[in-house]
Amino acid sequence: EAASTNLCIRSESFDNVAWAKASSTISENDTRGPDNSTSADKLEAGSTATISPYVAQSITTIATNSYTISAYVKRSEASFIQIWLSTNQVANNPRINFDLQSGVIGSQDADIDSASIIPVGNDWFRISATVVAVGVSLNFTYQTIKTASDTRQQTNAWTTGEGLYIWGAQIEEQEAPTSYIRTEGATVSRLADLLSAPNAGNVPDGDITFHVDM
Repeated sequence: EAASTNLCIRSESFDNVAWAKASSTISENDTRGPDNSTSADKLEAGSTATISPYVAQSITTIATNSYTISAYVKRSEASFIQIWLSTNQVANNPRINFDLQSGVIGSQDADIDSASIIPVGNDWFRISATVVAVGVSLNFTYQTIKTASDTRQQTNAWTTGEGLYIWGAQIEEQEAPTSYIRTEGATVSRLADLLSAPNAGNVPDGDITFHVDM
């Protein structure tokens, strides 16, 4: 696996001030995350109103470079989540929707270069979206929505406390997501994982099998 850096800080602490919030509250450590620790937060509607509850964070970017946004998410009262990008930071301000009940991608704008939704067990999915930056900053947002076809930053009628679970946010200067890198107060990098046979003649001729315990 290639080396990478998680440019998102406080990747599991959505209650932290590093995350901007709108029409939302965060219930900290509300359920077990994909790592089986009680560390997943709940992104909830902050009032009973027609609103767009979300959390967002901004990073510095290099124009024309690709960035991949990802997170682990699990449905609760809400079964759909949207990733959207702020105006003029990615061409045509795209959004992409994910269905956490069926495990499929919903509506996707053209300037989302690629995307995925992958089950990881216990109703958790890892969602991702890759975009190309057009400026020197990128504000990425995770928002609860009502349907797989909701428009960008769609407002919906919510009841206070309705929402979904979120854990392990990541944004990397890559064209696809790599394995999760936990962050706290700063970005964190991971070296490349390499397999090599450094001494000539130590591998026999013919077919061989490698076995790796994880």
